[in-house]
Amino acid sequence: MSYIPNLTALPLHEILLDNGYVINKNKHSKNNPCLKHENEEGSLVIFKNQNKDGSISYTYKETHTDKVGNIITFCKDRNISVEDLLAGKLEGYRNKKDTLQARDNSSENNEEIQKIINEFKNLKPYDLQNATLIKKRGIDTKLLEPYKEHLKTDNFNNLILATYLAFENKNLNVIPIHQCGINKRLNTPLSTDKEGNIRDKPLKSIAQGSKGIEVLFPNNLSLVKNVIVTENIFDSLAYLELQGLEPKESVLISTAGQFNAQKLELFLKSFFKQLKGRQQGAYNHYLKQE
Repeated sequence: MSYIPNLTALPLHEILLDNGYVINKNKHSKNNPCLKHENEEGSLVIFKNQNKDGSISYTYKETHTDKVGNIITFCKDRNISVEDLLAGKLEGYRNKKDTLQARDNSSENNEEIQKIINEFKNLKPYDLQNATLIKKRGIDTKLLEPYKEHLKTDNFNNLILATYLAFENKNLNVIPIHQCGINKRLNTPLSTDKEGNIRDKPLKSIAQGSKGIEVLFPNNLSLVKNVIVTENIFDSLAYLELQGLEPKESVLISTAGQFNAQKLELFLKSFFKQLKGRQQGAYNHYLKQE
């Protein structure tokens, strides 16, 4: 599954082509695409960087200023959010004259989301032997073994999961799923707010970043036979156990209480496309071994 662990791994050159940029044939190469735009001086050279985990990130260089950066820098320089860039809305931002503050907020939001993602990556794994939240619900912690690399925790033994979204560009192509935030389920619900006032209901979870969809998937996606979609990841686990389904053959998807039909539809469209590609690849590999 090509879940994108950070925004910088998105295919920047393809995204820019959907935002009015064209290939500069005089400087273009397969490994380092060169793009230009009629409303900008100079060109952008996109460098593909192979990372240790096998993913590819992109760095852009403005040939007329020698400025370097990534998709976040690109958006910040042009005062546009990554989400709107993915949706092909750059031209709309160019034509607006009265939304400077909104644009600045979008840039800050992009940086904040990237900070949240980086912090999530550095969190320690959730200890299944001390999985208080899971055990409270009478769920067998062994069910979580195939998903444990996606489970994180902090010093308070909270269960922390990444949240994901997929976006659609102006050509109605779905951009691959990428992380947009986290959802922290509190080991001890908060009964008071920051000012010490008693809450009407204890706070059981805290979302950071953009609201998205939670996903737990096994390492070998070629084995997947079941996709369970519920409002809460605990409900997905309970259903998995109740039906006697095999965790290593199941993907668990939760709307995390933030049901949005359009977001869910785009997410599932991208997810099943990637799942089909992974399983087809495994099948083709099997045929070669015969």
